[in-house]
Amino acid sequence: MCAACQRGAGLQTSYSFPKGFIWGAAISAYQTEGNNINSDWDRAAQEGTYPVNGEATRYYTLFDADHERAASLGLTMFRISIEWARIEPSPGVYDEAEIAHYRSVLESLHKRGLRPIVTLHHFTNPLWLADDGGWRSAQLKERFTEYARLMASRFGDLVDFWSTLNEPMIYIAGVYLVNQFPGGEILNMEGLKEGYVNMAFTHAAAVEAIRDADTVDTDGDGSPAQIVLVQAYTPTDPVDPDDPSDIEAAKRYNLFQNTSFLDTWVKGRLDYDFDGLLETTSPFPEGIYDELAGSVDIIGFTYYSRTFVMDSPGTLPPVNALPCLLELMCNRSFALQGDNDREVYPRGIYRSIRDIASYGLPIFIVENGVADKVGNLRARFTVMHLMQVARALSEGFNVLGYLHWSLTDNYEWAQGYDMRFGLYHVDYGTQERTLTEGGSVYSEIVKANSIPSELIELYNVPEINPLNGN
Repeated sequence: MCAACQRGAGLQTSYSFPKGFIWGAAISAYQTEGNNINSDWDRAAQEGTYPVNGEATRYYTLFDADHERAASLGLTMFRISIEWARIEPSPGVYDEAEIAHYRSVLESLHKRGLRPIVTLHHFTNPLWLADDGGWRSAQLKERFTEYARLMASRFGDLVDFWSTLNEPMIYIAGVYLVNQFPGGEILNMEGLKEGYVNMAFTHAAAVEAIRDADTVDTDGDGSPAQIVLVQAYTPTDPVDPDDPSDIEAAKRYNLFQNTSFLDTWVKGRLDYDFDGLLETTSPFPEGIYDELAGSVDIIGFTYYSRTFVMDSPGTLPPVNALPCLLELMCNRSFALQGDNDREVYPRGIYRSIRDIASYGLPIFIVENGVADKVGNLRARFTVMHLMQVARALSEGFNVLGYLHWSLTDNYEWAQGYDMRFGLYHVDYGTQERTLTEGGSVYSEIVKANSIPSELIELYNVPEINPLNGN
């Protein structure tokens, strides 16, 4: 079809990105560093609860070479995390050798033109905190705030983008609802609520400390310390789109899973029981808290797929909704899925951007990727999703950049080394890295700052037609 005819049919045929759009990749400390022995996750792995982490990808010693690989792809930003368990092995005791190590990591990034986003907590806790109740510990707020202050004071000359917590709702739900993290429980909604409150106020205190301690504007943009929320966002759809009960359940689950922390840290809204109301009868006083509002500068979100939800009275009251992610659970067939059986749903990244834009802050995609052992699905996945990002930009949404998860294959938590998400394939026997087809395609898009039509044709990706909801 001719270009003019396509435009007349409502199809978007240009997929370019604005000048200055930020391209990057992401990793986390525990998933890549190796020999990370002082955390609750590693202890649980050694006890047999999870696969042993071992040497992971040896990023702890091979970071220079990995940064060189990232730069060779044309990337200009790299998201890492700092392992709190390394920095503070005992309460109030800080390891200067580890602080020096992370400074070397950050300096290495700068030498290669890679601006860092630094996450302070990515799913793992120091053993002393885990033994004191984890994110329900009475000393949590003070200790995490001082840790954040120390990192900002030591690394503020190298870091302008900070994230306190990775995917906070995923973490506390993983601990208190579905037993996917160390110290886990099953359906302890009261524990989750307490963890939510502790996270809400701990984050806000840590942000205040970071803003106070980091006064150096490293990149000259006028902002020495920008706080990037890392929110897992998964558009929610009813299992039965014709069932009013499922439709309402999807709305309730969306509030619980996707927007609770957004409302808390952007608007200051603390809804203890996730019912959408601010009630004076709540065990913890609900309401608008000034110290929570405005503790985010940029809304970063991670996107992998959508979630189907069915009405389920008595499940996580007052949410009363049951999510399903897999084909069998949802009683439906997915046309395309990754090795972890998650649906490949590119339009979801556009829907996430559109929804998050209502908060009025700049948006950053801080994770997006697919589990793919072969590698050719990753290439198609990347083209399909970046077409939707380009669509959002063309409609005026303020998306600052995109980070692919992940630069290299790594340890995928309870799945161990079975899942492959890397732009670079890792041979865990030799630690050799090999660029995947997906990595090559991503680099081509990055360097062109657009999606070449040849890639769209090669991977047989249909043009986006906003008129039919595609």
